[in-house]
Amino acid sequence: MNDKSYSIVFKKEIEAERQLEDVKANLAKLFKADSSTIDKMFLRESIVIKKGLSEEQAQKYRDVVKESGAIVHILEEKNPKHETEDEKIGPNPIEATTSTSWKNLVDFEEFVPAEFNTTEYVLAAAGAQIVRETEVERPHYDFKNFGLAPVGETLVEEPEFVPAEFDTQHLKIKD
Repeated sequence: MNDKSYSIVFKKEIEAERQLEDVKANLAKLFKADSSTIDKMFLRESIVIKKGLSEEQAQKYRDVVKESGAIVHILEEKNPKHETEDEKIGPNPIEATTSTSWKNLVDFEEFVPAEFNTTEYVLAAAGAQIVRETEVERPHYDFKNFGLAPVGETLVEEPEFVPAEFDTQHLKIKD
């Protein structure tokens, strides 16, 4: 028995002789989805369309999607280890619910986007200079009093480390 399972992955690829809009319309009909959902599929680098299929199911799925003009890939899924009761580690999961009082702890504010007056902004032509060049005065440094130390000479003397001294003779341990 073949325990392998497969995923169908779409990577924004369509057949060369097909038009993008036709493929999107065919996928929308095939998946019974609206055009915005199909458009989102083309925004991502890759998306898993279906997972947990046998090899035969995956090949059939690929063939059906290929008829719409899209190219999908079959990837083998990593099988999770089937645990027996003896192999389970850790406590059993619990169901947790959220208290309704949390709403009293947080003040929710409606997001209001900042308003900007963009009426005076325009796009520059391609290759146009958008920042004016300004001459900057060249700095003048005086290096007359600087010199080079011989190779291997210490440039900065490290101060001698003096450990802290504490008088603990008057301290006693309580009985």
